[in-house]
Amino acid sequence: MNCILCNSDKVKVLEDIEPSILKKIYEQKKIKVGHFFKSEKLNLCECQSCNLLYFAPPAVGDGVFYGELQQKIQGYYLKEKEDFVLAAKHIKQGESVLEIGCGEGNFTNYLKTDNYVGLEFNEDAIAIAQKKGLNVINQSIEDFAKQNPEKYDVACYFQVLEHVPEPNQFITESLKCLKKGGKLIFAVPSEDTFLRYGVNLFLNAPPHHITRWRDTVFTEMQKSFPIKLKGIFHENLHEIHHVFYLQCTIYHKLRSLLGIPFKNFVRNNNKSYTLFKVSFILSQIFSPIYFLFNKDAIGQSVIVVYEKV
Repeated sequence: MNCILCNSDKVKVLEDIEPSILKKIYEQKKIKVGHFFKSEKLNLCECQSCNLLYFAPPAVGDGVFYGELQQKIQGYYLKEKEDFVLAAKHIKQGESVLEIGCGEGNFTNYLKTDNYVGLEFNEDAIAIAQKKGLNVINQSIEDFAKQNPEKYDVACYFQVLEHVPEPNQFITESLKCLKKGGKLIFAVPSEDTFLRYGVNLFLNAPPHHITRWRDTVFTEMQKSFPIKLKGIFHENLHEIHHVFYLQCTIYHKLRSLLGIPFKNFVRNNNKSYTLFKVSFILSQIFSPIYFLFNKDAIGQSVIVVYEKV
């Protein structure tokens, strides 16, 4: 299968994953995901051209799935995000802004413009946004782009792109809405952070996340789209992720010392998973002390800014 971002045929399978592992994790949280997987195997692939990591074949969650996540996973949705703060710094007063996958429109709290349109599929979120007086509509970016070519100064999306099974098409359509010289701004989880050391991170895999993004991908994207990279910005670590950050860090150090090969997904009786659980206990003990002296730890999200050329 060619790369879903740059279409290169230089693709390497890094890991074969049993969907049954993911199904069991979700079952423990009383969420059913078996119907999203159409194959008995799931591959974590790496494009040797653009460095994107992605899962194949695609298994994509629906609206019901995301509703259950918000209800049952504590801290799943944060209304206050450093993504918003960093992105807003690159948007001038009065610029026209299109936000794709805008949710309740919380990004507007950081904007100095009333010229805003949001696209969203969740009807409950749309209703909340509209009560705030925001122009939020239920429409796909493909349909919206046909009606609004080269209209906006800024197109943005936050924690959306990693859920999209066809990122090339999604980015292409969002660029169609931008004026020449306009800015494309997005935030995704960064594979260059502590996330890459996690074990059984079910939220960083299908049917939730389809892609994983390294900083090198953002440079390579300039070869596939009419864009010029203006900046890459990593957020500071959110307090809610302190223990998880330290768990991943301790696990990586211990696993390397013990010579245990890394795999993203393993069964619970695997020694790698056991070591990861031990790391969790250690992280709870040492987290308060560690972050007294490490206040500038890098968080899990990266914000990228491009100019359309």
